[in-house]
Amino acid sequence: MFELYSIFDVFPHRPPETVTLVDHVNANVYEWGHKCIYDPEKICRVLRYLGFASVEITDYREGIDPSAEIRRRYSFYVEARK
Repeated sequence: MFELYSIFDVFPHRPPETVTLVDHVNANVYEWGHKCIYDPEKICRVLRYLGFASVEITDYREGIDPSAEIRRRYSFYVEARK
């Protein structure tokens, strides 16, 4: 997924202790005010914990999801029903 860019070229302003990919991801997530990031497994677990009985990872659906190529490429899709 990250082969498009060199993280170290894209974020040269990071402090010297920001050296690994996860350091850069965390720095960017929190810099923009996010409290948490999710992957498919994590969001499914949270949704089930919140009482959703049917939780499944799905595919992009034209007309429902944003159509930008970058969103399709770097997003995952989950459908949940109570």
